[in-house]
Amino acid sequence: MIAIKCTYSNGDTSTTDINGTLESAKDYFLNQWFNFGDTEEKPHDDMQQCIKVELI
Repeated sequence: MIAIKCTYSNGDTSTTDINGTLESAKDYFLNQWFNFGDTEEKPHDDMQQCIKVELI
């Protein structure tokens, strides 16, 4: 298992663990769109594209 940090088009980041390699994590996350909205804090869609994946 590896730990990665994803950077999104708005500058936000997230970290997660993934079973795989850095290359497989990049294949899965890079250039994909994720919805960080639809919460009490952001009750609307907030679509952000993953623009960078790093090993941490």
